Amino acid sequence: MTELPRRLEIGSVVSSEELRRAVGEVSSEYPACSLFFRGQNQLYPFLVSGLNRPDARYQPDVEQGLSAIAGQILGHDSATIRNVPFRRAVLQHYGVRTHYVDITADAEIAAWFATNRSHPRTAIWAGAPLRRLEQTEYVTREEGLGYIVVLAIPDADALKTARVLFDISTLDPFLRPQRQKAWLIAQRPPLQPDPNEFWAATIKVDCSQYVSKLSSAYLFPLPDQDEGFKTLLNIPFVELPNEWISQAKEEKAPKFDITFGIRALPVAEYVHCREKDEYNHKWSDMTLTEAKPMQIWKSWEFELSKELPGTMGNIKDAVKITISPQAKKLMYSCGESVPLRWANLGSDELFFTFSQYGHDKVSDIEYPYYGVWLHRDKELILEHPMSADRDTLAVHAGHVFEFIGQDLHLYNLPSSCPCGKPEEHEARVRAMLRLSALLEAEYLIMVPHPCSKYLTGIL
Repeated sequence: MTELPRRLEIGSVVSSEELRRAVGEVSSEYPACSLFFRGQNQLYPFLVSGLNRPDARYQPDVEQGLSAIAGQILGHDSATIRNVPFRRAVLQHYGVRTHYVDITADAEIAAWFATNRSHPRTAIWAGAPLRRLEQTEYVTREEGLGYIVVLAIPDADALKTARVLFDISTLDPFLRPQRQKAWLIAQRPPLQPDPNEFWAATIKVDCSQYVSKLSSAYLFPLPDQDEGFKTLLNIPFVELPNEWISQAKEEKAPKFDITFGIRALPVAEYVHCREKDEYNHKWSDMTLTEAKPMQIWKSWEFELSKELPGTMGNIKDAVKITISPQAKKLMYSCGESVPLRWANLGSDELFFTFSQYGHDKVSDIEYPYYGVWLHRDKELILEHPMSADRDTLAVHAGHVFEFIGQDLHLYNLPSSCPCGKPEEHEARVRAMLRLSALLEAEYLIMVPHPCSKYLTGIL
């Protein structure tokens, strides 16, 4: 790799014409290099990717879930070592932290980011339930300096082949990276090269005089234009009971019984007009709803030892998995060819709850809600059907199964369910044990609940 000399410092530029001359000056210094640009409000000593920052939280299940969603949108048959980096790269442009740094092939786009500041905010939509919307608005800076970091890369094709540099400006149906002429470069110590090695120049931009012809509406197209963005936003909201809010803030429980809906995946909305709802929340948003007792299952007690002496287990210790209606249907119907496994979630207690869809305009919610609690004791699986109305979480008699390899054998005990339909119990257990294989094949997507390490959602 060609060693680059010291960084050039150019500016402050006040117009597009001066910016073009500045880029030409850098290009003349590095005639054999491809130039890429990054616009920033502040100048930092190093370029650092989102997941390498001190406050970064790495959640493998979230990354896997998002990667699978991106793969489905991009038309990938399955995850491979070659396409997963592209999945992560394109999602970087939709608010997901990765080990990549955003850059662009267009200096004018970098100048826009240098002279506009993002303002994140939380909005509340008065629907059913109340929904918390994470939004971002860009505002033009009227004073101070913006900065364009210029990377001069000697052999861009070689870095593309090595999966270090990514051109995502042609990945249909994602329109945002096309508009932003977006590329990304990996920044993942100790892997080399590091993008800071290519930092050739810094162009200062005078925010008080520089006027860009671009706009946030163009660079961040709404979902009615950006089909990839629309698909990400179509992922349902999940419910956040007020008990969780009070625990997170170490406050007393609120006086009013309020449940908020929050996006199952942390994709921010970019807003361009405050006077209207640009995202059609009344008609577009869907929420996976559950009975309140299921949402706060850790407040309930049911000791297995009271029913089966010598067996230790409690519903409050279970990892809860919210199953969407589509996921439930697939888990039941996918057939015997899908291998059975105990879900690898670090627990011998799994509580599967079967959610329903809520919508502001149409609500077909029916009580009671149903689910199933599975307890594993070595090769034995104890099944308990569950139900919940508005006030109570009920545990019902089930069956005991021996699970070895792919064989599931039902035992009838005096405490077993007397319904006379053991085949329905076995079908339910088999459906839940198909979860891991369906996740691995990316037919299902598991996403940890954004506000609790104890609850996992299935979409």
